[in-house]
Amino acid sequence: MPFYAVKKGKKPGVYEKWNDCQQQTIGFHGAQFKKFDTREEAESFVSGTNPGKTASTKAATGKRGAASKSKREDSASESEESESDQESDDSEDESVPSKKAKTSNQATSKGAGGEQVYVDGCSFNLGKQPVAGVGIYWGKDSPNNLSEPLAISGKITLNRALIHAAIRVVNQIKKLGKSDVTINNDNSNLIQSMSSWVSKWKSNGWKTNAGTDVANKEDYQELAKAAEGLQISWNLAGADADEQKHADKLANEGARKKS
Repeated sequence: MPFYAVKKGKKPGVYEKWNDCQQQTIGFHGAQFKKFDTREEAESFVSGTNPGKTASTKAATGKRGAASKSKREDSASESEESESDQESDDSEDESVPSKKAKTSNQATSKGAGGEQVYVDGCSFNLGKQPVAGVGIYWGKDSPNNLSEPLAISGKITLNRALIHAAIRVVNQIKKLGKSDVTINNDNSNLIQSMSSWVSKWKSNGWKTNAGTDVANKEDYQELAKAAEGLQISWNLAGADADEQKHADKLANEGARKKS
């Protein structure tokens, strides 16, 4: 069983569920949290006796309590500690707004207005071949719902699949001529990146506060460019929301389709 340690958050402590950890960190200025394989390591991290750089430490990003088995395996197998470091680094300066977004490319940790769309991405190994998929859910029987495989160059990871899923839905929004749209996803790293950090990355030469390159820089650059000029809100949805489950299912089905 993994353990999620919140060193700085609304209520520091050790949590057994990712959703519980997320509730303590989303929107908290300067949040610090990590995933550990044992409770002892997690408690040491919270108390400050363990800096959290042990071999068993993995980032608690992209991990969903209600995710499919294939997603859980993918998140556990890929190392995304750079994503967690990036998240902690940049959250020192910017946090997710708690109120409904009123301007383009903003986010809220609660419900937002406008037309709602739920998006998800997945990646896993099908046999020995890594595959990725995109799921976009506008509503029951909507002709704009989408489930398709995703072909991207370079290493396939869950975080990259999520970013490209967001690119796909933004391009879809432009093609459909829609405005005032809320894009929902249950990954806090993606939501915070697009709502709080991307503007700072642009002005900082796409560097983090530590002076390192933003993780998945080219992917985020493509997403930021696609979203320019659009009235988009980025909303953190619960993994247990029925609409988010539909998007998750569409993404997994898409990854299994022949490209």
